Amino acid sequence: MKMKESLRELRSLIRSGVKIVNIDIDNQEIKFIECVIVQDSETKPFFISIPIEEGDEFQAVMQSKRFRDSLFAPKDRAVLLIDVAGYSRYDTLYQSSVLSLFNQAFKYSLKKLKRLSGSNCLEQIIPTGDGCFVIFNECVNDYLLKAAYILFSEMNKMQDKLIGKFSEQPNLCEKMYLRFSVTIGQTDFFYDPTGKRNCYGTGMNEAERILSLGRDRLVKELKDINTVDSFLIHGNLYEQAKELLEVLRLKGHVPELVDLGIVTDKHGLKRPISWLHHLPLHEEISL
Repeated sequence: MKMKESLRELRSLIRSGVKIVNIDIDNQEIKFIECVIVQDSETKPFFISIPIEEGDEFQAVMQSKRFRDSLFAPKDRAVLLIDVAGYSRYDTLYQSSVLSLFNQAFKYSLKKLKRLSGSNCLEQIIPTGDGCFVIFNECVNDYLLKAAYILFSEMNKMQDKLIGKFSEQPNLCEKMYLRFSVTIGQTDFFYDPTGKRNCYGTGMNEAERILSLGRDRLVKELKDINTVDSFLIHGNLYEQAKELLEVLRLKGHVPELVDLGIVTDKHGLKRPISWLHHLPLHEEISL
């Protein structure tokens, strides 16, 4: 491949969102994941390589943020899935109003979390239509549940503030009930066809399964949980959960940690799920 063709190919592959699996300095080539074939339940990825050029233009591309984000580099990161209960029950105007309320409350809570942590602890926020995935950087892994609870508490607090501002009888108003699913799992980043940075990984898949499977288990046991804020966690956060509950108990609350057991999904994958119950909607805690 001629040098200029190599540079064009590099730029084209990065713009297309193709992941870089390896930079081979010894052989002076960059290896990309081009596709995958699944046969008899086994996956086999296929790769292409382009030579590394000398020259400032090629090196500048390799030093760019977009090139770095294209590297296949999954890490264990804290993942939070927030879902708004009952979002799809009403018309588009109602959904627009819910999104406005959600976005204001979420932005307010993120500012509070940033003040407490002393840094920007976020990697990516991915809207889902009726909520969002929140991908934290690795520094949050050790205090993920406290960070998630701060978001939960501050979002409820902001709701009350907004409802009180516009309603003469705020105590009679239905609140936007929030469902939280929390785990630590592998995530990585890529650029989608529109050129926007996005995220993928088994950590996000796991957060979605914990929410859906955990709520299915709760429905079987409690029958009707439409007005219960669901705060569901993976078993790998059990110790963090006990620590959070101890902090809340010292403040006079009586939260519970309910073991929902080992839950199996449609692929046969199993995970332990627990439910944080009777959490106070408003409480100040530190990280």
